[in-house]
Amino acid sequence: MSACTRGSERRRVTGAAILGVAALALAIPALAAEVGTALFARGVATAQSGQDVRLIGEGTPIFEGDVINTGAGSFAILSFSDGTRMTLRPDTVFAVERFNDKSGEESALMRLFKGGLRALTGLVSSRNPDAFKLETTVATIGIRGTDFSARLCGEDCAVEAQQTTAAETSEEVKRVVGRVAFVSGELNGQTENGQPRRLLVGAALYEADLLETGADSFAVLAFDDDSRVTLQAETTFLVREHFYSAGGAKKNQAFYQLIKGGLRAVSGLISKENPDGYKVETPVAIIGVRSTKFDLICQGACVGEDTAQGKNSLLSSILNALISPVHAAVPVGDGLYVIAREGTVYAERDDKRVFLLENETYFLRNITALPVVGAELPLNIIQNLGPLPEETEVPPGFFDTEPVAASDPGLFVAVYDEGHATVEQADGPTLHVGKDEAVYASETRVAKVAGGVPDVIRQDAYNFNPGRFTGMSLLGGDVPSADAGERMECAVR
Repeated sequence: MSACTRGSERRRVTGAAILGVAALALAIPALAAEVGTALFARGVATAQSGQDVRLIGEGTPIFEGDVINTGAGSFAILSFSDGTRMTLRPDTVFAVERFNDKSGEESALMRLFKGGLRALTGLVSSRNPDAFKLETTVATIGIRGTDFSARLCGEDCAVEAQQTTAAETSEEVKRVVGRVAFVSGELNGQTENGQPRRLLVGAALYEADLLETGADSFAVLAFDDDSRVTLQAETTFLVREHFYSAGGAKKNQAFYQLIKGGLRAVSGLISKENPDGYKVETPVAIIGVRSTKFDLICQGACVGEDTAQGKNSLLSSILNALISPVHAAVPVGDGLYVIAREGTVYAERDDKRVFLLENETYFLRNITALPVVGAELPLNIIQNLGPLPEETEVPPGFFDTEPVAASDPGLFVAVYDEGHATVEQADGPTLHVGKDEAVYASETRVAKVAGGVPDVIRQDAYNFNPGRFTGMSLLGGDVPSADAGERMECAVR
């Protein structure tokens, strides 16, 4: 019997079995809460609650406490009441231990005993980022609102790895350039394509990310060149460019933009290896450094109404005036405070550069007023400075990666969008997973995977985003064929 014939026969038997045992769906304990339904099932998939076992087909309800099994060559797509969708691959054992999507009481605890899944999470994790947990035999996965996969690999992955070729993709893999090291209050981000996201400790940062802190909030950002930035309350900050590679020297650069608010910074390896490669643009001037610690605070709008008229000549005259600055106790009006806490800081505009003295506070007023040196900070600014970034402890393993063989038995966790997941072992570090990253965990090891998501995981026929499943998917080929477990030998007929 050919693979195509076997697949066709399996589909006929499964369809008859589902019709013949539909009454089993009524044998659910009365007290179990219905938390979702099956959108699709192919092959043999069952849900067990206590002693009751029922086959899963389209529309089958899923209850809290269900243990779900998918057979060899079988898979299922589940939809939960909060909008979460999940694809369970073949040979998977999965349990819904707890699920509550009621506002203010969000909680989800699920368990993966065997096999793997890919999920797109919904309201539970978006409303309460600490509420969604997936327990496995080797680690706990925390889901912070994302498209992710988790797979417990054994001999199956080793076999698939031998049959997998290096992937060629036209989609550019986004580099993680930094992570959120600490948050007090609220930190929100917006990606280059305008996608909003809430950022928590460990969340990945990318080039072109626009970051905003809320009122009475601050955040500490850690970048991969060992530089750090504290964002003060009600600050808008753009990671315009950031690239660091060990030994990259002149290629390494960081270019940020302070749109409003304030920051405290300590520069890292980029400014040491490429002194002109680290800069922060403000509405008043571009600030550069020479391996140093500095603060920038915009007062008011940071730029006046007349700046747009004759901007070049006015700003140039401001910087020229820095050579012989005037003194004042408390500047008034819009402008930029620059505090050179340590090392060298300079301001530049129109190819003119003026160096600012160490341990001095400068006030660069907008329009035509002379800059002020030795200015006292207003009380409201002093109260809002936030912590020194160099004194904020950065959790271990933020940027470290290790080579991991795709054939190694253990857990692989990967993220496919700008969301965020964590992998934690008892008495071990918490590793954070961002877009195009992967973490490996076994009983003896946990590590960020060098090179990102392994091809054996990314190319798995069942590793598809369940959020893209529609009723017409079978016609469009969005889900694996019935014989995907046999290396997709036959097309769906």
